[in-house]
Amino acid sequence: MVKKQKTEEIIVRSMRSGFTWFDNAIVDDWLPILGVEIFTIYSIYCRRAMNNTQSTKLPQEVIAEHLQISRSTVSESMVVLELCDLIKVVRRAGGISTIYLKDTSPITPEVIEKIRTRCDDDQKHAKIHKMILSRLEKFSSLSAKIEALMETKIIAIPATNTPINLPQTEPLTQPHTPPAINPLTVQWQEVKEQLQEQMTQATFDTWVRQTELVSITDNQWLIQCETSFAKDWLENRLNGTLTRTASSVAGQQVELKFIVRS
Repeated sequence: MVKKQKTEEIIVRSMRSGFTWFDNAIVDDWLPILGVEIFTIYSIYCRRAMNNTQSTKLPQEVIAEHLQISRSTVSESMVVLELCDLIKVVRRAGGISTIYLKDTSPITPEVIEKIRTRCDDDQKHAKIHKMILSRLEKFSSLSAKIEALMETKIIAIPATNTPINLPQTEPLTQPHTPPAINPLTVQWQEVKEQLQEQMTQATFDTWVRQTELVSITDNQWLIQCETSFAKDWLENRLNGTLTRTASSVAGQQVELKFIVRS
């Protein structure tokens, strides 16, 4: 029989004076010390924390499963956060630990010295101590370099009269404005599309395709043709079909008058 692993639950409570779960001191200072995994776990505690009279249970295995890390990493994170004085852990019987979130502050030389003292006093987690102290040394070194950089005087570069040759750029062109749509053209195009379905392609191409609706006066539509021969053919042979179709599109009876293009 496989022995079921004991579930360790975490109860998270807040001892902080503020109401926000996150602040810039954590991001700017503590993230480099905690590392991404422990920082993520700490952010989970902060999100789940309630006030002093309320609490929320959070099994370690749930944290490990969702972050895809080992349960030992979750346990080690509690050691790191406690050494950094970000939390206070009260361990009770039955595998239940209560985490009290404490107020955070920027990392100062005094804070670093306190962390070193806690590491020296705690002899159980040598590997964790080594990791924290290494990160603190890097952080202190980088902080000193940043401070030195910020105090560096800026040397002004005198202006020069030498012209600067900038690369040639294409002249700006006016945006293309599409031509205005003639409503007469749209209406007659609809008539022609219906006529194309009612007659042979040869008849449509010969007599109808080149026609245009040039004006509408009352119910009279003025249709322009290419030639006088086309005008006569439309008036005498296709006038009924064209008039019927145009009236259907217009929604009322219309009269067609044909002219020749001048």
